[in-house]
Amino acid sequence: SAVAYAVTIAAVPKLISLCSTHWRAVSAVAYAVNVVAVSIPGRIDGEMQEHARRRKAQSANASASSPAIPEDSEFRSLFTPAGWAFAIWGVIYLGEGFGTALQVANAGDVAAVRGVVPYWACACALQTL
Repeated sequence: SAVAYAVTIAAVPKLISLCSTHWRAVSAVAYAVNVVAVSIPGRIDGEMQEHARRRKAQSANASASSPAIPEDSEFRSLFTPAGWAFAIWGVIYLGEGFGTALQVANAGDVAAVRGVVPYWACACALQTL
């Protein structure tokens, strides 16, 4: 939401001062919170999946080729990608985890990483929404 975005952006100056001394911890905690938050059931994508599963189980003539989200569903949109399209998130999280591990291990240009960490923490925070 817009309020969460504004609060996150407003926190950047405080994050910058915190990151000047504890930037490795901030990076690791931001990524950990992100992973935990997106793993918790109850997000809208989980609701859509559960709704589709119930509808399919109730339908006597549901076939394997029927759409994942029924035509009359409240979750239906103009463009609903296939379930496999979301596999990219596995690659994204592996890359984020690798980048976080490099930051914590002090690999690369420390000054550059230290300057990026506040924005990385904000990105992780916004991803949890």
